[in-house]
Amino acid sequence: MHAQVLRLSRHSPSKIHARILVNEATRAVDLLAQATGLPKARVKDCMTKGGVWQRLPHAKPHRVRRATATVQAGMILEIWYDATLLQRTPPALTPVGRGPQWSVWAKPPGIPTHGSPWGDHLALTRITAAALGINQELHPVYRLDTAASGLVLLAHTTQAMAAFCRQMRQGTLTKEYTAVLQGVAPWQERIVTCPIGEQPAQSRFCVIAKDTRRTWVRVHLATGRRHQIRRHAAQELQMPVVGDIAFGGPPFPHLLLACTRLTFSCPLCGAPVLLDVEPVGWPCPATTMAAKR
Repeated sequence: MHAQVLRLSRHSPSKIHARILVNEATRAVDLLAQATGLPKARVKDCMTKGGVWQRLPHAKPHRVRRATATVQAGMILEIWYDATLLQRTPPALTPVGRGPQWSVWAKPPGIPTHGSPWGDHLALTRITAAALGINQELHPVYRLDTAASGLVLLAHTTQAMAAFCRQMRQGTLTKEYTAVLQGVAPWQERIVTCPIGEQPAQSRFCVIAKDTRRTWVRVHLATGRRHQIRRHAAQELQMPVVGDIAFGGPPFPHLLLACTRLTFSCPLCGAPVLLDVEPVGWPCPATTMAAKR
């Protein structure tokens, strides 16, 4: 036998995860088609879109994209096949700002910053590299939740990434978020300092508009914990973000949370950069969203 199937999980007829041990050198696509029963064309599509991985035992895995790739004896080969995910088409994006070693993009809601084991053709890092014609990995300086939208800064080199990380530590790289909260805030500004897990966390919420059911706020973060704005809004303010079903918010087609302002210095020349975007598809008049900061 060319390979030994170590694991075969069928989450549904269109969602399969398989892990195999390669016994002798052969093409990855042939082994995976035999192990899963999938047509080779579907295996190749999954490979191209980042759902196939290989590694040596106890080593870090990496994606296998070439349909002609040969795997060697002793390697672990893994496929994460999700037909629904693979059928999705990535959006066409253009940068809202660009420098010699960086670019800034307006991430749509529902697009992850990074890929997952199931693939990366929908990930912002891969979409943007393709849009720029760059055959290299781009480095997100910070992450946005998949459900959130707005500005994401990508470093094109490790040197630029290091410079941006220094700016974040020094407080010269700043981000501002806009959100719509369920409920009418009786306050104009609130600072929430409740820890998240065992880590300190601080968020400042400033009201910019209200209606009879909701409150529009700008949010500044002193820390960057996972789901910090969403947790502080829902658990401490008792005003979840609209569209945030996971934290008790009312339903909406997408999460009303976006990174809308970004400031930093170009790592190459030191020139200051300021970028603003308006949220798209939000239930708020443009004149209100553009209120003075």
